[in-house]
Amino acid sequence: MRILIFTSLFPGKKGGSNGTFNVDRVNALTRAGHDVSVIVVKPFPIFELFIKLITIFQLKNVSLIQQEWDYPLYISEEKIFRYFWLWLPKKLFIHYEHKFLHFFIGKKIKKVVNIVNPELILSSWLHPFGTYAQYIKKYYVKKYFSIIEGSDLLEYYKLYPKWKQILPTLNQNVDKFILVSSSLKESVFINDLGAVAIINNGFNQNLFNFIDCFDGFNKIINIISVGSLIKIKGHDLLIDAMSFLPEGFKLTIIGSGPLYSSYQNIINNRSLNHRINLVGEKPINKIPDLLRSCDIFCIPSRSESFGIALYEAMGCGLPAITSDIPAFNQIIVNGVNGILFESGSVNSLVFSIIASTKIIWNRRKISENVIANYSWDIWSNNIISLSSGQ
Repeated sequence: MRILIFTSLFPGKKGGSNGTFNVDRVNALTRAGHDVSVIVVKPFPIFELFIKLITIFQLKNVSLIQQEWDYPLYISEEKIFRYFWLWLPKKLFIHYEHKFLHFFIGKKIKKVVNIVNPELILSSWLHPFGTYAQYIKKYYVKKYFSIIEGSDLLEYYKLYPKWKQILPTLNQNVDKFILVSSSLKESVFINDLGAVAIINNGFNQNLFNFIDCFDGFNKIINIISVGSLIKIKGHDLLIDAMSFLPEGFKLTIIGSGPLYSSYQNIINNRSLNHRINLVGEKPINKIPDLLRSCDIFCIPSRSESFGIALYEAMGCGLPAITSDIPAFNQIIVNGVNGILFESGSVNSLVFSIIASTKIIWNRRKISENVIANYSWDIWSNNIISLSSGQ
């Protein structure tokens, strides 16, 4: 099957960690014998430079992204069509974004569609890539699926009231809306969308797998967390929890974001520098060894659509302390592969972390279970079955 993926979430030519899950999707579809091409649309370079300068200023000397990285991509660069467009403040113009996209690069997109002649177009993100189906359907009879990655449904409708105005365009032109987990069914907007299917995300099992290197809990308990430093990820709860945990507990947080400076100030003011390390962004192929070097994984998110970082950590055999939210309730079994704590409660988080050190975890089994049920190959087969009407 000829498939065209349409997204902004895809690494650049020199690498980067943004959108590596879409690389995994491309690879899985390619392994299954499908002919995959990708349209990658980014803001104009001047906007990217501006964003990077702001982020670098916030993170000071912390490394953002290693430019050179080793992450396999099973299609050639010739099958990746990279374009730039001008986006404007979402608060005012979010309901026009697909129109801006069409204005700036509509002819180029049409040219790619003519070259690739896809049997299925798969957008990663509802808007503007899902809503762009309006222009594809104007000229072509193409099957158009839109993957709801999470924030587009969980956050945008709260942040941008005008987001609601795109719903008719989506429903009139998108053939299927793909939820990356069943937890998204609880979104208040899900009933406003048309045909919905649940196809769980996967994770890269070639990278995130079990190596038996754990020799029991020692005097130092190493906790690790991976995620963007934004409020919804809940790292403030974890930092607060470290104030109440004994000295023997140490924490590493991998990730960058706008709250880096704020979190670092809290750590400094509480004299926790020797116990909490904000290491910034790391190349994805370096993260598995960092996970395996730790004892416990913690993901205290206030909201998630799927939470790939959780599956990656469990793939490496780590038990997980997670917030009791729908995205994690479907995977975490207390005492078996992790512990659920009351979302938003620092006291519950502290109790759960301490309780996790009293359990003899079957780390190999944790890895085997998640690998058996959450692979990108399973995802790929489900996408094709859905497209074929099976």
